[in-house]
Amino acid sequence: MKRGSVCFFVAATFVLLILHSTCRAQGNAQRKDSLEVLNEDFQSLSRIFETLNAGDTVYTPFFPRWSVQDRGLKLRIFTAFRNHGINFDQTDPIYVIVTPDQQDIADVRIGKAGFGKMYSKFVLAQDLHQTLLARKYEYKTEAPVGYGPE
Repeated sequence: MKRGSVCFFVAATFVLLILHSTCRAQGNAQRKDSLEVLNEDFQSLSRIFETLNAGDTVYTPFFPRWSVQDRGLKLRIFTAFRNHGINFDQTDPIYVIVTPDQQDIADVRIGKAGFGKMYSKFVLAQDLHQTLLARKYEYKTEAPVGYGPE
């Protein structure tokens, strides 16, 4: 009798282990499917954000701009670019390009590297964004590309 109950216990344990691993495999498959859907959604939102961040390349060259001359502010901007993995050359000037009404930043550029409108608004620290717009630092006004001497 004892031997029969041990065999039954071993068989029942074996069946439970099989059921557990089957349920676990199904759960993993469902999690994998959910993860793939979330990844696709993230990729889609990233593409939308990049499109919004690019701004209008036709009109942006005509927007008001200035170069940052203040050393402390330059260091803060360099740090913001580095913290977000944007490569740049420290010898290039830093330009702040604003919307025509000068109420928002259209782009912050160091040479060819730029933050763009959305990154400038949502990724830059709020105080840095406000400081750049306030222009209470040393800067040099630049003629927009479309209005420069030709």
